[in-house]
Amino acid sequence: MGAATQPNNYSVNDFEVDNKPNNSGQGGGGTITDYDAFMHYTYDAISYVYHTYLPGRTFHVYAPVTGGSRWSRDVMVHAGASFDTIDVHNYNSDITGYTQHMHGWMNQNGKAQAELWLSEWATYQGGYQSASTGENIGPRFLCSSVVM
Repeated sequence: MGAATQPNNYSVNDFEVDNKPNNSGQGGGGTITDYDAFMHYTYDAISYVYHTYLPGRTFHVYAPVTGGSRWSRDVMVHAGASFDTIDVHNYNSDITGYTQHMHGWMNQNGKAQAELWLSEWATYQGGYQSASTGENIGPRFLCSSVVM
């Protein structure tokens, strides 16, 4: 078969659903109910594609992709079945407190075994290399790479 007739196989299996969905200045701004519905539709679509066209491959859905508010907890409560990886932003210079707080919400809301990703951390004005992790921020904690 020629390249034009073969499907692409980029091995993209991880999906972040929206970025800062609670921030109207960055494209979001809907209600938690809107985001929950969007999460359900997105998960159902991804699940359908994988089960129908990519059997045997595993996908991961990251949410709520925000930070510093109760939004993260509320998404876990209302749309928790629609994602398997917690993805938050933590702009504190010491990321320990909010990260531990997130683990508490995860433990309380059925996500105790989920990975926690910080996809943005420290400050949006710099400091990615100097953010303090303090001590004992918990297992299943990962920082994604950042393109500056």
